[in-house]
Amino acid sequence: MLGSSGAGKSTLANLLYGRDIRVTAAVSESVGKGRHTTTTHELIHMPQAGMCGS
Repeated sequence: MLGSSGAGKSTLANLLYGRDIRVTAAVSESVGKGRHTTTTHELIHMPQAGMCGS
């Protein structure tokens, strides 16, 4: 997945996987946007088959 910091890539990876595998943070109340939380890049083996990049 590609996207700006705070776009929700880790949240989407968690939803696709079926449980929390990546750390996420709440949307910032002051600016109404996601916060940069993930500091690494990796390929995740999805239980349904395939891989997801986060």
